[in-house]
Amino acid sequence: MIKDYPSIVRQGLKLKKLGNDLTDLIGGKAVHPVTAVVKGFTKIPSKKDLDTFKKRFNEAKKDALETVDMFAKLPIPQFIRRCEHIALSNPKEYAINEGRVVSTEGLDIEESAYRQYIMEKQVPYSYAKHSFVVGRDSFMVGPLARVNLNFNRLSEDAREAARSVSSYKFPNFNPFVAHLARAIELVHDIDECIEIMDRLPLKDEDRTVAVKEGEGFAITEAPRGILYHHYKINRDGIVTAADIVTPTAHNVNNLEKDLW
Repeated sequence: MIKDYPSIVRQGLKLKKLGNDLTDLIGGKAVHPVTAVVKGFTKIPSKKDLDTFKKRFNEAKKDALETVDMFAKLPIPQFIRRCEHIALSNPKEYAINEGRVVSTEGLDIEESAYRQYIMEKQVPYSYAKHSFVVGRDSFMVGPLARVNLNFNRLSEDAREAARSVSSYKFPNFNPFVAHLARAIELVHDIDECIEIMDRLPLKDEDRTVAVKEGEGFAITEAPRGILYHHYKINRDGIVTAADIVTPTAHNVNNLEKDLW
C-alpha cells in the first residue's frame, strides 16, 4: 500500500502520530498511558504545549475531512442485516465518557440498570461469551452505532462532512459503513480537542481519595464501542467483585450472525 498509495499512507500515519503524541503528553506514554488516577491525572500539560497541539489539530482538520472523502469513495459490499445498535447518549454532548444507554430499538436506561437488560451467555463451541438484549437478540456497538444514535450531536463540520457523502445516509445498517463512520468521528474528535484546549483550566487538582466501602458502575465509549465496568470495594479498598464487558464481547455474537 505504501508503494501504491504513498500520500494516503503518509496522511494516515500523520494523523496517528498526532493522536499518539497527545496521549504521550497527557498520559506519559504514547501507548498504555500511566498518569490516569482516581479524580484526575498526575501530569498537567503546559499552556505552551497545548498551544502547539492546537496548531497541529487545526492543520489536521484538512486531513480528517479528506479521510471522510476517501472512505466514502471506497467500494464496499452491499450487505445489510438489520440489527439493534447500542451506544451511550448524552443531551449535552456527543457521548463518550457518560450518558444513558440507548438503542435503535428503543432501549433507554441508566448505566446502573445495564445488567437488567444486557446479559451474556456461554456457547459450546467458543470461549467467547455472547452478549444479547434480554428478550431480544444480539446487537452492535462501535462507531456506526454512535453515529446512528447521536448524529445531531456531532460537531457542525462532522455533520456537514457526513451529509456531503451522497452515497451513504445515516442511520445506516451496513456494518462496512463503520469505517466511514469512524472517519466522520475523526473530524468531530479534532473539533472536540480544539474546543477542550480552549477552555481547559491548567491547574493541579486535589486528588486526595478517602477509601471507603462501596459499589460503582460506569459505561464509556471505547473506540470499538461501549465498555462496561462494575466494581465492589470493601472498607480496606480491596476490590471484592468486578465485572468488565468489552466492546469485543458485546460485538462477537452479532458478528457471528453477520457471517452465518
